[in-house]
Amino acid sequence: MIFTEKKLLAGALIVAMVIFFMPLQQVSAASKPGKVANFKATNVTQTSVTLKWDKVNKAKGYVLYEKQSGKYKKLAKVSGTAYVVMNLDKSTSYTFKVNAYKKTGKRYMYGKGTTLNEMTSEVGGIIKSWNIGGNGKKLYSPKTATSSVKVSLYDDGKLLISGSGNTAVFAGMKNFQLSDDYLPPWVANEKYDDFIKSAEIETTVTPSNMDFWFWIAKNLTAAPAVPSSVTSLNNTFAGTAITVAPAIPSGVTQMSNAFELTSITVAPTLPDSLTIMNGTFSQCKKLKEMPKIPEGVTQMDGCFMYCTSMTTATAIPKDVVSMDELFNHCSSLTGTVTFYNTAEDYDECFYAASTKKGTMLTVNYGSSCSNINKVIKTKSSNSNIVKGKLVSK
Repeated sequence: MIFTEKKLLAGALIVAMVIFFMPLQQVSAASKPGKVANFKATNVTQTSVTLKWDKVNKAKGYVLYEKQSGKYKKLAKVSGTAYVVMNLDKSTSYTFKVNAYKKTGKRYMYGKGTTLNEMTSEVGGIIKSWNIGGNGKKLYSPKTATSSVKVSLYDDGKLLISGSGNTAVFAGMKNFQLSDDYLPPWVANEKYDDFIKSAEIETTVTPSNMDFWFWIAKNLTAAPAVPSSVTSLNNTFAGTAITVAPAIPSGVTQMSNAFELTSITVAPTLPDSLTIMNGTFSQCKKLKEMPKIPEGVTQMDGCFMYCTSMTTATAIPKDVVSMDELFNHCSSLTGTVTFYNTAEDYDECFYAASTKKGTMLTVNYGSSCSNINKVIKTKSSNSNIVKGKLVSK
């Protein structure tokens, strides 16, 4: 009797477990995203392939793989339905795979993979292009920018700005913080930014603002000619690999951080129209001489900060009101510099400046420079800086 009851209880337990777990298995299988359909390659060039596919219902995103040495290596996890694979070899066959996925709580569930074989091209082509036509005032938006000016990235690393007329504006920042949405799309995406090796602006393109155009394009070794229509060059060549600065047009008024972190050895001639020079040559560690500063300049915060090879300085014009960290860490600075201004802001102007052995910087001052003693006191204890004499122009 006891044995029979045990058998009945065990049987009932098994039946209950089957009934309990079957729905879970069915729900688990049903909750996985479907298989990606219409997986294809478009815009195939020598060095790139643009992969596209149809959207999978309720999928959170997609994972892309490339087959390497018989195994699939993850390329990227994306939310959209397109991805550009770059740095490929020409005339070479590649195998790609894409899986849709969704997330429930902390658990990721993946659909079945869809594969694609594709051969790269024998001839060159455009990897990606963007419309940036505008009126020189309105901020860039991919929805409103016109095709009158187009930026094209070729698979040899050339960035060509073609078309005619003015362009949209790239602010670079939102609420005082860098934002990809406000940067040029070819530099906002590191994949494209790092691929840029050369640049050309057609003469028919007449932008008034080139802020951030080549920002942190670390493999760009030569600057293109800057159109004469340009008035703003904020952050334009910052972080690039250029060694020679381009000529600056006569109408440029702003050049904040224009050449920051570059390897230029000679500064360009600065136009009389220039007013804003915050960080213009900051961390240009190969720059040898300070250029002549135009009389209309008003802001020079950090302009030559960490220019550790710069040995000579020129005069600071009377209209400069802000020069925080102007010569901060200019350790090789020697000779004479003259201040004709009474700046409102001068924190750390000479901090760690003229500290190398054998340097000696004499600071002369004009009759309107009433706070020269305070400016000199921003030096470090090991700075070789002394007050000079009153001078007149």
